[in-house]
This record gives sequence, structure tokens and C-alpha cells, in this order.
Amino acid sequence: DVLLEAFVMLAAERADLDLVLAGREGATLAANRGQAERLGLSERVLFLPDLTHDHALGVIRDAAVFALASRYEPFGIVLLEAGAQGVPVVASRVGGVPEIIADGKYGRLVPPDDADALACAIAEVLDAPDTAGRMAEALQRRVREVFSWRRVAERYLQMAGTAPLRPAPATDREGLP
Repeated sequence: DVLLEAFVMLAAERADLDLVLAGREGATLAANRGQAERLGLSERVLFLPDLTHDHALGVIRDAAVFALASRYEPFGIVLLEAGAQGVPVVASRVGGVPEIIADGKYGRLVPPDDADALACAIAEVLDAPDTAGRMAEALQRRVREVFSWRRVAERYLQMAGTAPLRPAPATDREGLP
């Protein structure tokens, strides 16, 4: 809903801009479709629920900007996916998002529930393609260097190596501890 509010601010001056919303089919989908209709955006907003992972990555890859307007986001793996695709990112400063995105370095961060700030940040990214490209490239490097599965696995193994290992619990004849 916040992204739709931000988009209505951008759409009036950007006739070539459309919004693609991809995610899971759920309770908010009908509400978001209704909101898009009330805002007069039905022709400019494409809803793509329940895409396969490969299709979702293709949608992200084709985006001019990836926006994540979350109110709550424990980690934000979708930001890593956008970063891996080399797409500029604008996201809400919530939960684990700031662990991935440093504002102005790897993307833009905005306060949650602030459609004005979200619209401004998206406009800045669209209006400064060189800066947006540098942030996207920096995020892509960060994802590869810090958040790759290999790097994460190495860090977990390091942590496990420093923790004392406990023997597996004894089991009875039925395989229960």
C-alpha cells in the first residue's frame, strides 16, 4: 500500500513508468488491487502473484529500481537477490535491511510508512542513473563478497568450530532420544 501511494506521486510526471508487484497470493493482494483501482493506477500496475523463483528473478533483473516498502523485514533475502541482479535498491529502514543496505552506498533507505520519502528516493534513483549504477554495482559486490552462500557457510563453519560439539543423544530402540 505504501509503494502504491508512492507510485501515484511518481506516475503523474513519468508516463513511461509502470509498477510491477510480485509476491505471494495472500490477504493483501485484493486490497492492493482495490487500492490501485481507487488511485487510478489499474493500467499502470501489474500484479504478478506466485511466480516461480526463476521468473521472479527475471522480473527483478528487468526493473529500473527494486523497491521494498516493508513495515517489518527480519532479514530481506530479496534485497540480496536484487543486489545479485545488479538492480538499484530502495528499501524501508526496518529490521535487518540496514545490515544489507547502507543508505547512499548500496542503495537508498527510507523510513517505513513514508510514501513521500519512498517516492523521492525512487525518483532520485531514476533521475541519477550514474549514481544508481554505482550503488547497484557496490551492492552486487557486497552480495558476492559478504552474503554468498559459500561465504555464509564458511562463517557458520567457523562459528561451529569455536563452539564445543555435543555428542548426539543416546536413542532407545525406536530411535527416540
